[in-house]
Amino acid sequence: MLNISLDSIFECVYAFSAADALASGSERPLILNTEQRPLLKRLALDVLSGVVLEFLQVIKSSNHTDEPAPDLICMEAALPVRVSPLIFVRELETLVTLGIMRAVWSGTDTPMAGKYRNAYERHLALMRNSVADGGRPGFIRPSGL
Repeated sequence: MLNISLDSIFECVYAFSAADALASGSERPLILNTEQRPLLKRLALDVLSGVVLEFLQVIKSSNHTDEPAPDLICMEAALPVRVSPLIFVRELETLVTLGIMRAVWSGTDTPMAGKYRNAYERHLALMRNSVADGGRPGFIRPSGL
């Protein structure tokens, strides 16, 4: 059983938001904080739904659609032996964090929108590769050699 903490995800969102504010100089974007928790929870569950669909080959069940929505998401997963469940959970949390930040910045006319969109897509591709079959393609052995 894998456990994903929304509180851990929100702590990362708060940190990314603060870092974005510091890096933006005189143009200070809103710093996300606990006051936006209901919004962040809705975004997190929406992003997580998309992530679960992306990884249906390994994620067998999840309680993220329960009502009321839990703060600790429990998932049953059939991970390849080479994939650490702890690392997979941390990577899922990072992917959901990036998905939230992508949603927050989408529609803005700033480089941050592209930054988070690209980071989410790169991270998703890395995670797909980590759980991919990993089998080598077949080959034809030359005869008579």
